[in-house]
Amino acid sequence: MSAGAASIPLEAEWEVLGALMADNNFYRFVRGLLPADFGDPLNGLIFDEIEMAIIHGELADAVTLAPRLTEMGVMSKEDCRRYVCCATPCSGAARFPRFRVPHAQVRRS
Repeated sequence: MSAGAASIPLEAEWEVLGALMADNNFYRFVRGLLPADFGDPLNGLIFDEIEMAIIHGELADAVTLAPRLTEMGVMSKEDCRRYVCCATPCSGAARFPRFRVPHAQVRRS
């Protein structure tokens, strides 16, 4: 783990992951970041998956990421959906209330 990574709030890690999933071009701003820089190892693993997809020219968003993490056995499909969706609204859209959907209105499958 790099110096100071443990002091980064979990919400900041979600901001980075959410920004990357919302717009893969954001990667240029965090290119030097390492999975070990994340205080939560799961966030580091998710970052690594996002980074590998982007490097290989693939889309890295909540839709494409959830199946990858499920196939890896990192978490169940339902847990993956919840986790990835928690990160995604943190990026940009959470700053603009008109884009937010109240939790009670989220459709459950």
